[in-house]
Amino acid sequence: MFRALIRKDLQISRLPLLLASCLLVVSPLAIAILMSIDSVLMKQTMERQLFALLIGSGFAIHVTAQLSLAILSANLIAVERVDRSADFLAYLPPNRDMVLRSKATVLGATALILLLVPLALTGSALCWGERPGPAPSIEMFHILLTISAIGVCAAGIGWWASCTLSSNAVAILLALLAPALPSISVLLICLALGIEDAAHAGALLAAVCLATGTAGFVLGTRHYLRRNEP
Repeated sequence: MFRALIRKDLQISRLPLLLASCLLVVSPLAIAILMSIDSVLMKQTMERQLFALLIGSGFAIHVTAQLSLAILSANLIAVERVDRSADFLAYLPPNRDMVLRSKATVLGATALILLLVPLALTGSALCWGERPGPAPSIEMFHILLTISAIGVCAAGIGWWASCTLSSNAVAILLALLAPALPSISVLLICLALGIEDAAHAGALLAAVCLATGTAGFVLGTRHYLRRNEP
């Protein structure tokens, strides 16, 4: 029964999954095209070009993965209310916990795949590529952490919206707009407190986004388990 639910969730989420697959392919291609028009980089050794390609591709995939996961999270539950399959599912044997676990499994597995790909590319760059100089690893880590936190915020709010609303389009829109509020709040806080250090501002933004996204997942799950379907 659980496998049947997962197959159903994969079927209803085929468009977000297709988008994720396309971005997974297009992102490295876009980086390769940008590299090809960089005359300075083209004069470097093949090892340095390989390093730049793998690092750039990993970074691009990591960024686009956040977009894909936000759309998938917002679509998973609300889409069943749009096509009225939630009405039918409510009278079938699977309980609400099992239905929610299947959706969380699809989202979690997709997130794992999308996040492991840039990690593998980064590891490959370090193994086979040649760094052009001392890599600013700390700054890069802070940037990736902030991007990941923004992605968690978008996915969490998307999950909450999908659990509470009857329109997946509205849920996706809320997911895409969700990071704007924490970003504006952090900006106002930094201006009020006179925080000018970009690292401190980024850490504050990451903390607020992580808290917002976590709250979205918790509140959305709680609402879904208590909601009467249909």
